Amino acid sequence: MKKYLIAGLGILGLLTFSMTGCKGKKDKSVESCSSYVIPDSITTIQAIGRIQPMGGTIKLSSEVSGIIDHIYIASGDTVQKDQLLISMDPSIAKLNLKVSRQKLEQEESNLRISDLNIKKSELSLNEAKHNYEIAKRLFDKGAETRQNMIDRKNEFNQKGLELQKNLQEREITLKTIGELRESVQIAQENMSKCQIRAPKSGVILDVSAVVGNTIKEYEELALMCPNEPIVVEAEVDELFSNRLRLGDKVSVHNVGYSQVVATGKIIQMSDFLTQKTLFSGLNSEQQDSQIRKIKIMLDDQSHLPLIGSKVTCDILISQKNNK
Repeated sequence: MKKYLIAGLGILGLLTFSMTGCKGKKDKSVESCSSYVIPDSITTIQAIGRIQPMGGTIKLSSEVSGIIDHIYIASGDTVQKDQLLISMDPSIAKLNLKVSRQKLEQEESNLRISDLNIKKSELSLNEAKHNYEIAKRLFDKGAETRQNMIDRKNEFNQKGLELQKNLQEREITLKTIGELRESVQIAQENMSKCQIRAPKSGVILDVSAVVGNTIKEYEELALMCPNEPIVVEAEVDELFSNRLRLGDKVSVHNVGYSQVVATGKIIQMSDFLTQKTLFSGLNSEQQDSQIRKIKIMLDDQSHLPLIGSKVTCDILISQKNNK
């Protein structure tokens, strides 16, 4: 019985040692997996991008609120810089301009009256000063009473206070006129802002404005693509971000297709990593990773995918990039 017990303990010890050894091997395996290295043999990096004009699309909006009065454009229209695109009802802007001008005219009239009052006050002050000086000389010679001299002095002081008051009122009027002139200028600018014009020449991609609708300040009314070179704005996963170089050649495919629809090269790269921005709209695309933004200039600017199209970009990297 004792022999069997000793044998059993020996087997248990071997099992324990064996399990400990496997555990140690497992830890080493996990450690090696955690320090994953990208093979240098990779020659193609894939990125997801979107077709855009070089400076991006332009959202057309109004700097003032109002009611849409007329729309002169439709999706697909070609427009020139400063061309009238959308107009708003100018009634409110006209009324504000009229009221501001009326207030300005009234204050300018008050300024003219104030100037007249100052001139009168100056004349009255000079006269009161002259009367006081005469009364004082006569009093010094004993030819005038003290009370009469004091009355002339008080009158002189009173006229001085009246002049000071008129001068202060004039300063207030001047300040008000300055503020009203600014109001008139703003009202005139708001009149011009009732007309939305094309900031650049280009093509209208979409029109969301509707005649008769009330809009808020900076509410999007239309979207346009300016006449600029078409590029692909793409995002490369952080694992491959250091492999990129300016000038790397790129082939562009529609998502889900292998046929090349355009070719180009990298012309711009960000100097830092950021969170995904272009393509995080779907739950399937919301991954906990960072990306490097790049821009790809397309070789042939004709027969391109539609602006805003999502595309797949195959970036060809040379062995020099791997070093």
